[in-house]
Amino acid sequence: MNMEYRILTLSDLSEEYWQQRFSPQLFEHSLFWLQATEQYVTKQRCKLHTLWCDEQLVAALPLYQERGFLGAKVLKNLISFYSTEVSFLVNKDYPQSGQLLYDHIINANRWHLIELGPIVSERLSFHYLNTVVAQQTNWFIHDIDSEDTYFSTRPSRLKNTLKRKNKQLVKHNFRFQIADDPTSVKQMFTDYQAIYQQSWKGQEYSDDFILAACLNAQAEQKLCFATLYIDEIPAASQIWFTQENQVSIFKLAYDPQFSSLSVGSLLSEYMTKHVLNHYGMRHIEFGMGNERYKQDWMNEKQHRYCYLVFNTKSIIGILAWLRYSVLASFKKTLTGWLGKNSDDST
Repeated sequence: MNMEYRILTLSDLSEEYWQQRFSPQLFEHSLFWLQATEQYVTKQRCKLHTLWCDEQLVAALPLYQERGFLGAKVLKNLISFYSTEVSFLVNKDYPQSGQLLYDHIINANRWHLIELGPIVSERLSFHYLNTVVAQQTNWFIHDIDSEDTYFSTRPSRLKNTLKRKNKQLVKHNFRFQIADDPTSVKQMFTDYQAIYQQSWKGQEYSDDFILAACLNAQAEQKLCFATLYIDEIPAASQIWFTQENQVSIFKLAYDPQFSSLSVGSLLSEYMTKHVLNHYGMRHIEFGMGNERYKQDWMNEKQHRYCYLVFNTKSIIGILAWLRYSVLASFKKTLTGWLGKNSDDST
């Protein structure tokens, strides 16, 4: 086998080839999503680090460079708060190619730090000193046989809430609507914005990114975008993306004036039934976060970690390690010790 490391741009490959080589399990790992992240969110020129075997793409990791502590060259994976997992993609027939690509990156480029994650920890051997800077929780449920099986295994508190609130909902003039073409996506996105701004979440960072992602997903038949209207007022709206046989819950918003009806839960129930019965989904994942309500809808969780990797073959890399790891640990220990002694003295 002839392995070759190449650095490309995100525009050098087609979406069709990307999907063919990697069969991503998350819509956020599509080439379009990465391009939109580069354009609307990070606004940083990205390099696509790739590994090829006999002229076929087998691994890819998009990175961009920034200057950090003491002018350090920091390589960052292309990700934003709209993403839940780093797009470190590996062809299933070449499971070791991810490690090989990482080895090429650290050996062929000048760098002092690498920011990598969120990622499942056991995927890589980093070779250099590293530290975990963040941990994120991802709730999910796999192998759903049917709508009845799924809802019958939900906690009693959720089932009782849905039953009670559905009885209250029918007393109103209501409708659920799915966006099924570009025009309805744009119209519904206007309603989503109105709901989002009424909620505690405030203003979105990039409406352009979300709308672009929705339109692309709709064109690929990978979008489930629905809104619950009560008396013709948009009460709750949610954006879900599908990929293969898995759906990812991306955005949730509801108008606080309808909170007594649990409109978010009612819309989630409607959309869950829709993706199971009309999209044939068997897996659902709930993005990032360990909020209690997610546990009512999902069964399992996993942790993803964000790492800082330090190039200890360079002075700046060593100094960065001292700053982020050693000094931070010392500060935490000292703060704890001072707090304990303060408590003992009172």
